[in-house]
Parts: sequence; C-alpha cells; structure tokens
Amino acid sequence: MLVVDGADQVLKRKTEISLVPGRVRARSLSKLVSLSREIYNATVQHRRDAWRLAQVTVTRFDEFNEIPDLRTLRPDVAAFGNQFRGSTSRADEAFAAFFRRLGKVDPRNSSRECAWCGHTEAANRERSRFSCRRCGHGEHADVNAAQVIAARGRQADALWVASGSPRLTRPTPRNRRRNGAVTEQYGAGSAPHAQVA
Repeated sequence: MLVVDGADQVLKRKTEISLVPGRVRARSLSKLVSLSREIYNATVQHRRDAWRLAQVTVTRFDEFNEIPDLRTLRPDVAAFGNQFRGSTSRADEAFAAFFRRLGKVDPRNSSRECAWCGHTEAANRERSRFSCRRCGHGEHADVNAAQVIAARGRQADALWVASGSPRLTRPTPRNRRRNGAVTEQYGAGSAPHAQVA
C-alpha cells in the first residue's frame, strides 16, 4: 500500500506479473496445481465422511497436523514442502461460508413456494412433483425447494451486506458452556443467522 501525502488516504495499486515458465517449471507448476486440487477435494471428503460416519467435526488445525503424515506417504507431496496448508485453509473457508449461508435461511414452506413467481400454496406440491397453480412452473419438488432456499440465502446476504455486515453474537454450543462462556462473537465478515421470509 502507498500512503498519499501523509493523509489517511490509502492508494491500492494492482500489479500484473507475466509468468512464462520454461518447460521444466511448467510441469512442476502443473503438478503443484494438480496436487493442491487433490488435497482440497480430499479435505472436503474427509470432513464429510468424519461427520457422516462418526459425527466428528474436523478442524483446519486437525488437517494441518495430518500434512506431515501425508508427506511420508506421498513423496510427490513432500517434494513441494509446506505448500498445501493453503488448500486446507481454502477448504475450511468454503465450509465456513456454506454453513454461514445454511444457518440464516428459514426453510418453512420452501417446498410449497414457487421459485419463479413466489406463490405459496399447499396444492403446489404433490408428492415429489411441484407444479405452481399460479404460473404453471413445473419441477421436481426438491429442486424447486433448493432454488427457493438459494434465493432466500442471496436475499439474506444482500440484507446483511446492506446493513454494513455487523458482527453478531450467537449462543455457544453446549459442550463449550462448561468453561463459563455464554456467547461468542462471529468472526469478521461472517453473516448473521437472520430469518428471511
């Protein structure tokens, strides 16, 4: 960052760097990207399986502690040193963003509301088929409900951003209440669990 005239104004400059690697370096970069993608996908799968099979939450730091074991099992990963913490951090950020969006949407009547026109009626849904009585939109009921919930999430995000992205408090999970803490703060940039109808 560059401070202009000693005032409080900060000028941010964007710089483009042209990267034209040689043949050997291009292969190395391609291998690094491929391994990063593989580790990212394995991190996501590891978290999903840990929760699905044992109801265990895996944190970013748990995954950081597994990287040395991965290096001993995979010499191609060991060749790049400590480059893969970024992949696990990005997976952690993706999970945090997913659960932030998931917690702020009210799912009530999402299977009865039309994703196209917003009409809500019990007769719109018949078993697994959704057919709007107002506009005629037809879809599988679960697909339509997912579209409605996604639209509600986008609306809640827009409201949260418009309000200045405030930090909110939430109840502490039961297993942490033993230590005497009753509430905890959301981190910077986290969205609220606001109900949007």
